[in-house]
Amino acid sequence: MMHKSDSRLTPLMSTLAMSLVLMSSHLYIPALPTICDYYVTTSDLAQITLPLNSLGLCLSGLIYGPVSDVYGRRPLILGGMVIFLVFTMSCIFAPNIYVLILFRFLQGCGGGASMALGLVIINDLFNGEKCTQMLSRLAVVLTVAPAVAPVIGGYLTVFFGWQATFIFIAIWGSLVFILFLYKLPETLKPSTLKFHVKNQKSLALRSIFKPYLKLYRNRTFRTYAILHSVLFAGQWCFVAAAPFVFIKQLRIPPSSFGYYMSSVTFLYILGSFLIQRIALKVSNQSLIKWGLEIGIISSISFLVVTIILPENPFILCLMMSIYVSAAAFVSPAAATKALEINGERKGASASFLSSIRIAAGFIGSFTAGILEDIDFIKVGCFMLVCVLICFFTYWFRMPKTS
Repeated sequence: MMHKSDSRLTPLMSTLAMSLVLMSSHLYIPALPTICDYYVTTSDLAQITLPLNSLGLCLSGLIYGPVSDVYGRRPLILGGMVIFLVFTMSCIFAPNIYVLILFRFLQGCGGGASMALGLVIINDLFNGEKCTQMLSRLAVVLTVAPAVAPVIGGYLTVFFGWQATFIFIAIWGSLVFILFLYKLPETLKPSTLKFHVKNQKSLALRSIFKPYLKLYRNRTFRTYAILHSVLFAGQWCFVAAAPFVFIKQLRIPPSSFGYYMSSVTFLYILGSFLIQRIALKVSNQSLIKWGLEIGIISSISFLVVTIILPENPFILCLMMSIYVSAAAFVSPAAATKALEINGERKGASASFLSSIRIAAGFIGSFTAGILEDIDFIKVGCFMLVCVLICFFTYWFRMPKTS
């Protein structure tokens, strides 16, 4: 049984774990051009460290969720954090770009526990519109951390080198791990928790992935998963392209680059605060509809601005901020509806949903990496495609009973 004080602290702890993983990617984004020079490699290979990390998050998250339904959330998230910290430190000593790519992938495999189980821990504690409200609060912190990260990462890179970004994450991650070790309770209800001696078959490979097949066949879950995730692909395409466009093409210093990236999240934070106030009064479907309308307008505006004012970083970031704010409406509402579908296996549902979102981010950042002569016009086209996918999914795939 969780103490009352723990019930207030646990959502904050989940947020800390998830923000740590997100910050580990955003902190070193300003260092990507420096990493190129350090390893004497191409920008394409340096950018691959972003999507490969996301791939590790995605694949490992699919394992952590179902296993946590058997062994509980606490041991899995602690084990994942150990893996994350080991390979965060390993990145510092990578002898070449290929080993760095491998270590970033394995770092993501450890971080997948925090991303998947952080979400399900909150869903263990809250339901319905209250869950949407809590996820909106979570979204604020998960936005602020990556927003601040490029600013910190820019200064760390300028004054101490790119390795300092990983040292920073290792120190912060160690403090979070100690907090979890002593304060994180088990949130899976005793009536639901299955002990491995009694349920050894539930850890067979086929049994681990069986809940995912059931969820994939569920049209309602697929619909909400797309709405929750695809806008994220457009955001990550921008994130992966930004350091090379801003720093290499527009000649913006790495220390200043972080401020531009932070400004992108401003309207997202405002949108999340708004949703916290109205989540209990407005339906999730209305929030999704409003968010998609904002997404359509912002993606078209971003594309127009990149053509008319391609060298004005302030206007570009403002348009991107409006696009990102659309996710503040869509993602928490869609996640809440998706997690209601398979109530008996919340770990599997949350892991699948988290992995789909991360996979969308992988596609976005990988797209930025493979595009020839990357610029924001190509990024804007990709963002518009993402919004249109969500828009048509909402209008033509949304179950009539939702």
